[in-house]
Amino acid sequence: LLVLRAVWGVILMRAFGGPVTNFYWYWLPEYLKRERGMSLAMIGLWAWLPFFSGGLGNIGGGWLSGRLIARGWPVNRARKTVLTAAVILSLSAVLVPLAPSTTGAIVLICVASLGINAFAANLMGLMTDLFPNSILARVSGLTGVGDGIMSMTTMQLTGIVVDRFSYLPVFAAAGIFPLVSLAALFLLVG
Repeated sequence: LLVLRAVWGVILMRAFGGPVTNFYWYWLPEYLKRERGMSLAMIGLWAWLPFFSGGLGNIGGGWLSGRLIARGWPVNRARKTVLTAAVILSLSAVLVPLAPSTTGAIVLICVASLGINAFAANLMGLMTDLFPNSILARVSGLTGVGDGIMSMTTMQLTGIVVDRFSYLPVFAAAGIFPLVSLAALFLLVG
Protein backbone atom coordinates (compact mmCIF):
# COMPACT_ATOMS: atom_id res chain seq x y z
CA LEU A 1 0.00 0.00 0.00
CA LEU A 2 2.87 2.38 0.73
CA VAL A 3 3.86 2.45 -2.94
CA LEU A 4 0.56 4.19 -3.79
CA ARG A 5 0.65 8.00 -3.93
CA ALA A 6 -2.99 8.24 -2.88
CA VAL A 7 -2.26 6.25 0.28
CA TRP A 8 0.53 8.66 1.22
CA GLY A 9 -1.81 11.52 0.41
CA VAL A 10 -4.51 10.41 2.83
CA ILE A 11 -1.89 9.54 5.48
CA LEU A 12 -0.54 13.09 5.26
CA MET A 13 -4.03 14.57 5.17
CA ARG A 14 -4.94 12.89 8.43
CA ALA A 15 -1.47 13.41 9.96
CA PHE A 16 -1.82 17.17 9.54
CA GLY A 17 -5.55 17.37 10.31
CA GLY A 18 -5.84 15.12 13.38
CA PRO A 19 -3.42 17.05 15.62
CA VAL A 20 -5.46 20.21 15.13
CA THR A 21 -8.55 18.53 16.57
CA ASN A 22 -6.46 17.12 19.42
CA PHE A 23 -5.08 20.58 20.15
CA TYR A 24 -8.58 21.95 20.66
CA TRP A 25 -9.61 18.96 22.78
CA TYR A 26 -6.63 19.04 25.13
CA TRP A 27 -5.31 22.60 25.15
CA LEU A 28 -8.42 24.79 24.91
CA PRO A 29 -9.17 24.92 28.67
CA GLU A 30 -5.53 25.72 29.48
CA TYR A 31 -5.45 28.45 26.82
CA LEU A 32 -8.64 30.03 28.14
CA LYS A 33 -7.26 29.98 31.70
CA ARG A 34 -3.71 31.14 30.97
CA GLU A 35 -4.20 33.60 28.12
CA ARG A 36 -7.77 34.77 28.60
CA GLY A 37 -7.90 34.70 32.41
CA MET A 38 -11.04 32.61 32.62
CA SER A 39 -11.93 30.84 35.84
CA LEU A 40 -12.68 27.12 35.83
CA ALA A 41 -16.39 27.94 36.20
CA MET A 42 -16.29 30.27 33.17
CA ILE A 43 -14.39 27.68 31.14
CA GLY A 44 -17.08 25.14 31.99
CA LEU A 45 -19.75 27.62 30.97
CA TRP A 46 -18.29 28.56 27.57
CA ALA A 47 -15.70 25.99 26.43
CA TRP A 48 -18.33 23.53 25.19
CA LEU A 49 -19.17 25.82 22.27
CA PRO A 50 -16.15 24.91 20.09
CA PHE A 51 -16.90 21.22 20.60
CA PHE A 52 -20.54 21.76 19.65
CA SER A 53 -19.36 23.66 16.56
CA GLY A 54 -17.04 20.77 15.76
CA GLY A 55 -19.97 18.37 15.93
CA LEU A 56 -21.89 20.61 13.54
CA GLY A 57 -18.86 20.50 11.25
CA ASN A 58 -18.82 16.71 11.32
CA ILE A 59 -22.49 16.48 10.43
CA GLY A 60 -22.67 19.50 8.15
CA GLY A 61 -19.49 18.72 6.22
CA GLY A 62 -20.66 15.22 5.43
CA TRP A 63 -24.16 16.45 4.63
CA LEU A 64 -22.91 19.20 2.30
CA SER A 65 -20.71 16.97 0.17
CA GLY A 66 -23.50 14.37 0.03
CA ARG A 67 -25.96 17.05 -1.01
CA LEU A 68 -23.65 18.29 -3.78
CA ILE A 69 -23.20 14.74 -5.05
CA ALA A 70 -26.97 14.17 -4.96
CA ARG A 71 -27.41 17.36 -7.05
CA GLY A 72 -25.22 15.86 -9.77
CA TRP A 73 -21.78 17.14 -8.86
CA PRO A 74 -18.97 14.68 -9.59
CA VAL A 75 -17.73 13.09 -6.34
CA ASN A 76 -14.22 14.46 -6.89
CA ARG A 77 -15.46 18.04 -7.29
CA ALA A 78 -17.88 17.84 -4.37
CA ARG A 79 -15.28 16.47 -1.95
CA LYS A 80 -12.59 18.94 -3.02
CA THR A 81 -14.98 21.87 -2.79
CA VAL A 82 -16.08 21.01 0.75
CA LEU A 83 -12.53 20.14 1.85
CA THR A 84 -11.26 23.48 0.52
CA ALA A 85 -14.07 25.41 2.24
CA ALA A 86 -13.34 23.53 5.48
CA VAL A 87 -9.67 24.49 5.30
CA ILE A 88 -10.59 28.13 4.73
CA LEU A 89 -12.71 28.03 7.90
CA SER A 90 -9.86 26.32 9.78
CA LEU A 91 -7.58 29.26 8.94
CA SER A 92 -9.48 31.38 11.47
CA ALA A 93 -7.32 29.71 14.14
CA VAL A 94 -4.45 32.00 13.12
CA LEU A 95 -6.44 35.01 14.36
CA VAL A 96 -7.35 33.60 17.81
CA PRO A 97 -4.40 35.06 19.78
CA LEU A 98 -4.99 38.43 18.12
CA ALA A 99 -8.68 38.60 19.08
CA PRO A 100 -9.21 41.57 21.39
CA SER A 101 -11.82 39.79 23.50
CA THR A 102 -12.40 36.34 24.93
CA THR A 103 -15.73 36.19 23.14
CA GLY A 104 -14.02 36.92 19.83
CA ALA A 105 -11.41 34.23 20.52
CA ILE A 106 -14.11 31.65 21.29
CA VAL A 107 -16.03 32.56 18.13
CA LEU A 108 -12.87 32.13 16.03
CA ILE A 109 -12.12 28.79 17.70
CA CYS A 110 -15.71 27.70 16.98
CA VAL A 111 -15.29 28.55 13.29
CA ALA A 112 -11.93 26.74 13.15
CA SER A 113 -13.34 23.72 14.97
CA LEU A 114 -16.30 23.56 12.60
CA GLY A 115 -13.87 23.66 9.69
CA ILE A 116 -11.44 20.99 10.87
CA ASN A 117 -14.28 18.64 11.75
CA ALA A 118 -15.98 19.16 8.37
CA PHE A 119 -12.57 18.34 6.89
CA ALA A 120 -12.30 15.15 8.96
CA ALA A 121 -15.77 13.96 7.92
CA ASN A 122 -14.95 14.44 4.27
CA LEU A 123 -11.58 12.76 4.63
CA MET A 124 -13.39 9.64 5.81
CA GLY A 125 -15.74 9.87 2.85
CA LEU A 126 -12.82 10.48 0.51
CA MET A 127 -11.13 7.27 1.63
CA THR A 128 -14.28 5.27 0.89
CA ASP A 129 -14.41 6.91 -2.55
CA LEU A 130 -10.78 6.10 -3.33
CA PHE A 131 -10.10 2.62 -2.04
CA PRO A 132 -11.86 -0.71 -2.49
CA ASN A 133 -13.31 -2.41 0.58
CA SER A 134 -10.55 -5.04 0.44
CA ILE A 135 -7.90 -2.49 1.49
CA LEU A 136 -9.95 0.30 3.08
CA ALA A 137 -9.44 -0.84 6.68
CA ARG A 138 -5.66 -1.12 6.20
CA VAL A 139 -5.48 2.33 4.62
CA SER A 140 -7.56 3.74 7.46
CA GLY A 141 -5.21 2.08 9.95
CA LEU A 142 -2.18 3.65 8.23
CA THR A 143 -3.79 7.07 8.43
CA GLY A 144 -4.35 6.46 12.14
CA VAL A 145 -0.64 5.72 12.57
CA GLY A 146 0.23 8.98 10.80
CA ASP A 147 -2.25 10.88 12.98
CA GLY A 148 -0.93 9.22 16.15
CA ILE A 149 2.72 10.01 15.42
CA MET A 150 1.97 13.62 14.52
CA SER A 151 -0.40 14.09 17.47
CA MET A 152 2.17 12.76 19.95
CA THR A 153 4.83 15.01 18.48
CA THR A 154 2.70 18.13 18.29
CA MET A 155 1.29 17.71 21.81
CA GLN A 156 4.84 17.64 23.17
CA LEU A 157 5.89 20.58 21.01
CA THR A 158 2.80 22.54 22.02
CA GLY A 159 3.84 22.39 25.67
CA ILE A 160 7.38 23.50 24.84
CA VAL A 161 6.26 26.35 22.58
CA VAL A 162 3.62 27.60 25.03
CA ASP A 163 6.07 27.54 27.96
CA ARG A 164 8.89 29.25 26.07
CA PHE A 165 6.98 31.61 23.80
CA SER A 166 3.21 31.88 23.58
CA TYR A 167 0.12 30.39 21.99
CA LEU A 168 0.59 32.50 18.84
CA PRO A 169 2.81 29.97 16.99
CA VAL A 170 0.56 27.11 18.10
CA PHE A 171 -2.61 28.72 16.77
CA ALA A 172 -0.71 29.64 13.60
CA ALA A 173 0.16 25.96 13.17
CA ALA A 174 -3.47 24.98 13.88
CA GLY A 175 -4.47 27.21 10.98
CA ILE A 176 -1.66 26.17 8.62
CA PHE A 177 -1.70 22.37 9.17
CA PRO A 178 -5.03 22.00 7.33
CA LEU A 179 -3.45 23.82 4.37
CA VAL A 180 -0.73 21.14 4.31
CA SER A 181 -3.48 18.52 4.36
CA LEU A 182 -5.17 20.19 1.41
CA ALA A 183 -1.87 20.32 -0.47
CA ALA A 184 -1.49 16.56 0.07
CA LEU A 185 -4.96 16.09 -1.42
CA PHE A 186 -4.17 18.02 -4.59
CA LEU A 187 -0.54 16.89 -5.00
CA LEU A 188 -0.70 13.23 -3.99
CA VAL A 189 -4.30 12.07 -4.10
CA GLY A 190 -5.19 14.01 -7.23
